[in-house]
Amino acid sequence: MESENISDGQISASSQFLANHTADQGRLHFQATETLHGAWSAAKHDAHPWLQVYLGCEAFIITGEATQGRNGCCPQWVTKYNVLYGDDTKNFQYYREQGESVKVTNKTPNIHQYFLYWHFILRVQLL
Repeated sequence: MESENISDGQISASSQFLANHTADQGRLHFQATETLHGAWSAAKHDAHPWLQVYLGCEAFIITGEATQGRNGCCPQWVTKYNVLYGDDTKNFQYYREQGESVKVTNKTPNIHQYFLYWHFILRVQLL
């Protein structure tokens, strides 16, 4: 994603906070500018925010993911999320490691955790 081998059109989201918080700003190391904020941000009242990356028709092996919070003005980031996958746009399965019911990825605790309840902030890279 960071290398832009995945086009902006392949990245979608459940919502966006404002026009300057779009899904394509969810790329790892995306840098804030005067007009664009430093991450994708879901709308304030999006109860089930998601960021989706369409990988096309080819099969891919994803070996991991890396995430970052917002850069620029505000120290905001997500502390927990689930990874889902699927081969169409409607049917997804939770990623599970062997012996686990559902894989929940925990990140470093956020001292500004209250932002999680305001809107979801994320930058991501598939490995």
